[in-house]
Amino acid sequence: MNGITRLEEVIQPEIFTPYTIQRTMELSALVQSGIITNDAEFDSLASGPNTLINMPFWNDLGNDESQVMRNEGDMTIGKITSSDDVARKHARVNAWGANGLM
Repeated sequence: MNGITRLEEVIQPEIFTPYTIQRTMELSALVQSGIITNDAEFDSLASGPNTLINMPFWNDLGNDESQVMRNEGDMTIGKITSSDDVARKHARVNAWGANGLM
């Protein structure tokens, strides 16, 4: 008999992972407040094989060049722009062990 407890002996990912996600969704004050929500597209990105996630977003609309409304002539049309952000998925762990003193 081996004296090392293996993670697979204690946690079955197919049961533990959905349970953890469900409990987080039930207990999180941020989720309960409506500030954040679960998103299927984000779930797909987060569970994918890559360690980097490319996340496009719309840039803020500028208010620095407002125009006076006029009856004649064309208004200057502002451009809506986008950018990319990159997130790194963290896969961090800790490990502990103890010797059996018998």
